[in-house]
Amino acid sequence: MHYCSPGLKLIQISAYVSYFALILSVAELTRAAHFQGYWLIISFVMVIGYFFAPIGIWHLCVKTHAKPVP
Repeated sequence: MHYCSPGLKLIQISAYVSYFALILSVAELTRAAHFQGYWLIISFVMVIGYFFAPIGIWHLCVKTHAKPVP
């Protein structure tokens, strides 16, 4: 089981709530702008990218700043 501090858990919940708000905003913009075809794909890819990009950046940062093993 993975343990995290209450403060970290609050940040994680806030991040998921913010991501959900982003999804709702993109869905409403897509509906209001009558996106079809190619633009629907762009909207979908953008939402997926906003989820995975911070995770990838975090892993890149951890790996590039890790102390080298002698």
